[in-house]
Amino acid sequence: MKGVTNMSRLKICTARILELTILFMLIATPSHAATRLFQDGFESGNTNNWGTATGTVTTSNPKTGSYCVAIDYTQGTQAMIKSLGASAPTDEFYVKFWVRIGNNYHAPYLGFKWMRLKHGQTDGIQTEFYLNSESWSSSGHSYQTGQSSLDSPNTRWSWYSDGHWNDEAWHKIEVFGKYNTNSCANGICRIWFDDVLRFEKTSYTWRTGTWANDIFRLFYIPSNGGDGTHKAQSGDIVYYDDIEIWDGMPTAEEPTKSISGCGLSGCSIGGD
Repeated sequence: MKGVTNMSRLKICTARILELTILFMLIATPSHAATRLFQDGFESGNTNNWGTATGTVTTSNPKTGSYCVAIDYTQGTQAMIKSLGASAPTDEFYVKFWVRIGNNYHAPYLGFKWMRLKHGQTDGIQTEFYLNSESWSSSGHSYQTGQSSLDSPNTRWSWYSDGHWNDEAWHKIEVFGKYNTNSCANGICRIWFDDVLRFEKTSYTWRTGTWANDIFRLFYIPSNGGDGTHKAQSGDIVYYDDIEIWDGMPTAEEPTKSISGCGLSGCSIGGD
């Protein structure tokens, strides 16, 4: 009987390992070969690649090369907007960039939106992710014209266990999205900070109803800061570098990712 029991356990373990292997392969493998649609490391010394650009190219401690872009929120509403127009991703998208925040940063309550995605300037779908400088955490939500909220992770994402962002170091942000279809909650949203998966939801709603076929054409990296009441102070400057937009997850990226607080026995990230 003991031999039978051990054999049964071996079969169960083997089946479980196979199941986990298939699961991670499904997560890691993109549905198509991704193409990079946009890249800017500001090595041209200007922001001519952007439709709207209130940032200033600077030589102040770039991530790579000789230049990065500085966003000064003391100058009022700020935004770096890239319109992809007809070349915008229609099924999946992946955005990667590097952010540096100084230790003298005194961001107002809502800090700044480190990325905002929009279909158009007026109607349609939007998603924004923003920094809360009181708790030094990050959250976000998706919404659309006529509906204030479609999906809202509210996971209190943070760079570190103590939640501090303003350490003068460069940090990598990555976002992968797959649009939901037929107004169903079957979309995907994944967010990594410094190669650690901080949020994952595979039942995400990016769009629905009248806007069920919308896609993001405008990429704000970053968007505005503050909430109209809390004002920026001197020194409230953030730096961006090496910005990329793809129409899917690059195959070279996914295998390097780790999952925060997730064991092989199963986990739930972002409440999904």
